[in-house]
Amino acid sequence: MCLRGLSTNDMSKISRTRAILICAGEATRWAGHRDTPKHLIEIEGERLIDRTVRLLRERGVEQIFIVVREKSKAYEVEGATQWVATLNPEQNADADKFLSSRELWNPKGRTLFFYGDCYFSDEAMDTIVGHRREQWVLFCRPDASEITGKPWGECFAHGIYDKDLTVLEKMLRYVADQHVTGITHRSGGWELYRAMVGRKGLDLMEHRMSDHFIEINDWTEDFDYPEDYEKWIEARSALLQR
Repeated sequence: MCLRGLSTNDMSKISRTRAILICAGEATRWAGHRDTPKHLIEIEGERLIDRTVRLLRERGVEQIFIVVREKSKAYEVEGATQWVATLNPEQNADADKFLSSRELWNPKGRTLFFYGDCYFSDEAMDTIVGHRREQWVLFCRPDASEITGKPWGECFAHGIYDKDLTVLEKMLRYVADQHVTGITHRSGGWELYRAMVGRKGLDLMEHRMSDHFIEINDWTEDFDYPEDYEKWIEARSALLQR
């Protein structure tokens, strides 16, 4: 852990941070690979959600919720609380991954949304938890990674403060509506980012970055498909064998 240089005020903000791990999706792209839900796959002897919770707690975040479709012993992690999502995909489309935990959004501080199928490096978690500016921000890799071999960019986490929660909900419902009515074919993290920076309609589908993002480009990765995980493991093993 390396959160050097943070003031007492910064540490107070961390203590008022609420982390939400998004784990309530259907995981259709994962297709039961290795007979294990993707949030529970192990890397170097530790399950993904166990690692994320541990990294958060090591950095002073104590309010941690794992959002699930239904309660399960498999998703019990010491230091975190399971929360059953209020699902409404017919109305919310892909934006349901955020809106299904609306009751958990922190009304008196910061909310961090983490994708539950991500591996986070220590350095990435330092960046996310230690980010100082009180504004909405996307933590992501905009483009392909030469480190992990992933051929496209990925969203990893979103951070927002209570003063902007109304705008967040408005933009989530906007991108969901654009998806449901057939104007766009997605309404996930990238579409949320584009809406939050002022883009509308079909412009939600054009991948270009402007502001309100922090780049993370290391071993941090999102595992949507089995090949994402297998390529990551292969690349990581090659590095460790050098």
